[in-house]
Order: sequence, then C-alpha cells, then structure tokens
Amino acid sequence: MDEGQRRHWIEIGVDAAAAAALAASLALAAVKLAGSGPGAALAALAGFAAAFAGLRRVPPEPPTFAVSPFEPVTVQSESFDPPELLLTADMAVQQPAEVDELVLDDVLASLSPDSRVVRLFQPVELPTAGELQATIDRHLRAGGKLNTPPDATHALHDALAELRRSLR
Repeated sequence: MDEGQRRHWIEIGVDAAAAAALAASLALAAVKLAGSGPGAALAALAGFAAAFAGLRRVPPEPPTFAVSPFEPVTVQSESFDPPELLLTADMAVQQPAEVDELVLDDVLASLSPDSRVVRLFQPVELPTAGELQATIDRHLRAGGKLNTPPDATHALHDALAELRRSLR
C-alpha cells in the first residue's frame, strides 16, 4: 500500500470515528427522550450517514496559496538606534513613587457583650466540654426547637452610625 492509499484510509477512519461519536450521542438522546426501540437505532443510523457523508465532502488538505517572491529590504534611518530599545539593569529598576497609604491602626478598646463585631486574625476560643454540654442540655430542654436569633438590623444600623460618628 503506497502513501496515498494509506492516507486515504486513515482519513476514512477518522471520518467514520467522528460520525460514530455523533451517532452514539444521537442514539443516547433518542433513548432519553423516547425510550429504547427502533427510534433510537434509526436516529443513530441517520446521524451516522449524514455526518459521514458531510465529512467526506470536506477536502482532506487545506488549499494552498501562491506567495509571490520578494526581496528583503534594508531600512536606513538615522533615528533608529537598536541599543536605545534595550533595557539595562539600571534602567529596569525604578524607584516607586511615594504612595499615600491607608493605615488601619485604630484598636477597638472594648466590645460590649452583645456586640457583633468580628475580630480578624484573633484565635477563636473553643468552648470547653462543660460549655458544650450545657448548650446541648439547654437545647434539649427547649424541646429541640431551634432558637432563632432576634432581628438585629436596627442594632446593626445603630452600630454603623456610631462607627461613622467616631471616625469623623
């Protein structure tokens, strides 16, 4: 078998594999929609035939375009100096401009017991076994009902307003 015949059979195999993948997906869709039966087989066969015929019409090799011959031209310019385009180590390192930074160093002195402020980067204290048992017992005494917290929207607005006043 020469190179041309081998390439031809490889192209047919690739086209058949692509058409078979489409046929399998069509058969699966037909089974999902209408159940198994002759409809799924018919959809697969029709899909395979249409895809294979369509793929065989596509030329196997892309068209080639003729490129006209040309000669390289040397550009002479007095303003063009290649070393100007290269960066040296001294030129690459530039001092950053002075940046106005926002420094958050205000420490919240104390939190009220009902405060909902979250402190970031502070280790969380885990409850002890006794505290966990007390929480479970309190939950069971309440009949296993979840206690929904009260709506704290108004308290949040008040806290934000107080924070705004303290920042001015």
